[in-house]
Amino acid sequence: MIVKWDCLRGKLVKIRQFFLRCLAKAYQMENFIQLQNFIKSVLVVALSEEIWLNENNVLLQSEIHLRDINNIIKGVTIEEQPVEDTYNCDEEIDILHEETDWTSWAEKVFHEALEIARISGNSNVVNAFYNMEAAKKIKSHVICTIMDRHYAFIFPKQQGNYHVIICRS
Repeated sequence: MIVKWDCLRGKLVKIRQFFLRCLAKAYQMENFIQLQNFIKSVLVVALSEEIWLNENNVLLQSEIHLRDINNIIKGVTIEEQPVEDTYNCDEEIDILHEETDWTSWAEKVFHEALEIARISGNSNVVNAFYNMEAAKKIKSHVICTIMDRHYAFIFPKQQGNYHVIICRS
C-alpha cells in the first residue's frame, strides 16, 4: 500500500498526498489510452529532478506533465487532448505488440517517461516530487495491479504475442 512505502516516509504530507491522489485517480480511470498517458505523466514528474522553466523561459516537460496531472485530479477537462473512449468489450486492441505481459508494458512506459525526464533539465527549480524509488514502485507494482484488476483479459496469440480486450470487470 502506497501510504506505507519507505520512499515516501519522512516526505512532506503534500508530497505523499500527491502520489496517493495520482494512484487513486489512475485506479478510477476507465479509458486505457488516458490511463497510459496519465501514468506516464506521473512517472515523468517522479523522475524529473527539475521543474518549471528552462533558461529560455520555456516550460519544461516535467512542468507540463505536472500541470496535466493536477488538472486531471481536479477534474478539469483538457480540450486539446481528444477523449478516445471508443472501445467496447468486443474490440481487441493490439496494445502489447511484441511484449509478453503487463510488466514489459510497464517497463516500456517507464523508459519513455525516463527519456522525457532526462530532457526536463536546465532549470534552477528543484522538483519536490522527484522520487526515483516511488517511480520504480509505480512501475513494478502499481501499473500491473491496476491492469490486472480492471483493464485486461489477456489471451495468448501465436508466437508469444498477446491481444488485449479492454473491459472493466
